[in-house]
Amino acid sequence: MAQSVDIKFIEKAEAELGVSLPNWYRVSMQSLNGGSVSFGGEAWELYPILDLTNKKSIRKTGDNLVLNQKSAQDWPGFPSNAIAIGENGTGDHIVLLILDGGIADTRVYHWLHETGKCIDVTNA
Repeated sequence: MAQSVDIKFIEKAEAELGVSLPNWYRVSMQSLNGGSVSFGGEAWELYPILDLTNKKSIRKTGDNLVLNQKSAQDWPGFPSNAIAIGENGTGDHIVLLILDGGIADTRVYHWLHETGKCIDVTNA
């Protein structure tokens, strides 16, 4: 999706989620706002931040971080302290875990929907 997003929309998403996202994630979303990543032999789609700049931006980012977080919370076993930032199309998510004080951990985890486990994949 390689489309930049204004920091104000990232801050709006943080406010809606009640979390401070890690700086590396904010910078990445600000410049690319979504896209794909690969690790562990799998492709993952990152959820974009809703961009309210114009109708085209809204259309491109409608399936966004906040909406997907709400959906992920409905999965049995999804951690209450996790923010879903992407998915692989099989039900698994890549997540950030929320630490005390509403700050997201800088590490990235693979949440397995079949077991409910989170595996640190930061360096994968």
